[in-house]
Amino acid sequence: MELGLGQIFPSTAMPALILAGGALVVLVVELAAPAGRRAGLVLGLTAAALVAAGLTVAAGGPSGPGPAAADPGVTVPGPSAARLVDDGVSRIACGVVLAAALVSLLISAPALDPGEPAAFSALLLLASAGMSLLAGARTL
Repeated sequence: MELGLGQIFPSTAMPALILAGGALVVLVVELAAPAGRRAGLVLGLTAAALVAAGLTVAAGGPSGPGPAAADPGVTVPGPSAARLVDDGVSRIACGVVLAAALVSLLISAPALDPGEPAAFSALLLLASAGMSLLAGARTL
């Protein structure tokens, strides 16, 4: 039995995985980047993670062979089969969450502490990851 990428990482979970990975990258970059360039790098990576997750939502995520690729209203296969649904409502809700996170990042960027911008950015990305998973949850 051959597993496709859509069966291992359902398209509903892919934005959350991108956002969580982005949060980890942001925290590591804050430790490694020079102090003068730290704020710009962290904010740029945060915005890039939000845009990448948004593009994944807009594209419908990776789809492999299986019922989720043929019928978007079907529960996605894999380890999260009973927990996540891949439909238009979950994609719209996830898109709204990502757009709100990007707007809040742009509004709050001038007020962030230039010495430690990663704390806010990582919290924003992880909170957005949780909300995007909640948007695709079949049951609460």
